[in-house]
Amino acid sequence: MSLALLLYYYPSYCRGSFEIGSRELDKVLEGGTETGSLTEIYGEFRCGKTQLCHTLCVTCQLPLEQGGGEGKAMYIDAEGTFRPQRLLQIADRFGLNGPDVLENVAYA
Repeated sequence: MSLALLLYYYPSYCRGSFEIGSRELDKVLEGGTETGSLTEIYGEFRCGKTQLCHTLCVTCQLPLEQGGGEGKAMYIDAEGTFRPQRLLQIADRFGLNGPDVLENVAYA
């Protein structure tokens, strides 16, 4: 079943949240970012948008007991800034297998 159908028929099935990886940002967002939803990140040039998006691609895959969502990510890159090598570095920071992390990120 596609994600769109799951959201339509079982809206609570896909809802939850996972931590971003920054205590302060998680506090501001009241626990992290919502799963089963689209999150748009915007801001001034060089303010950390790309870094945040790369981190989210990894933290959404963390186990639930580590504040993650045990999920996958879709990275829609409007500016050509996606860097798989950066995902590998962040995965290492969180103790995840880099190739597995890359496998769980769809890129467009």
